[in-house]
Amino acid sequence: MAHIIKRMPLSEEVLREIYSSDQSMYPAPLTYERLESWVKACPELSLSYGAPTRDTTEPPTVVGAVIVLPVRGKHWRDLVVGKLKEIEIDATMCSTQAGEEVGLHIFHIEKFDSWQQLGEGYDGKLRPFAEYVTADMTEIVEERGWNVLGYSALTATSAGQKCCSRMNYKPSGYQEIFVQTAKSGGKIEMFFVFPGESGPSQELEEGDEIITKSDMMVRYL
Repeated sequence: MAHIIKRMPLSEEVLREIYSSDQSMYPAPLTYERLESWVKACPELSLSYGAPTRDTTEPPTVVGAVIVLPVRGKHWRDLVVGKLKEIEIDATMCSTQAGEEVGLHIFHIEKFDSWQQLGEGYDGKLRPFAEYVTADMTEIVEERGWNVLGYSALTATSAGQKCCSRMNYKPSGYQEIFVQTAKSGGKIEMFFVFPGESGPSQELEEGDEIITKSDMMVRYL
């Protein structure tokens, strides 16, 4: 497939912007160092996408970015049901070997305003960014020779859930709920809902406020 939109390594600037954005909407205790270790473990699935400018002497315009983790099968099965938390993924859990079973966990996918400015003419028609990236990831994965079990994403926004639903992802039943608790003086704590349960195992108390809620979405192959 000829790419008019160019794959590029994630720059430190873009990676720090991703980290800041992620922490603002999904305040999990993830360190920047751990995020950086994921990218270093599998740089071919952690990418920026650039579109050429009219001035060929200028670098491509960055139109979006993605971080996907090729999590080994046994760990991915635990991840999608909450036995393994996203923030607990260690770089050593990511596969580098052809033929291994993996689940592709989308940690972050983001289109920038510059993506919409492309208009038609790229890839025939400008598709939704998530669909474009998924197709590109499929091509990269085929080149690596992994045995892919499926895709997963922990969605923290309604837009993310709609995007996943459009691509035939289904909720696994695992949720992470961020609660500002009264007893801790407003400190944010994580509550969990596991598949088959109707609510979090830790009950909310009077004065507790739900800040945000994330659903694990999965598409098995």
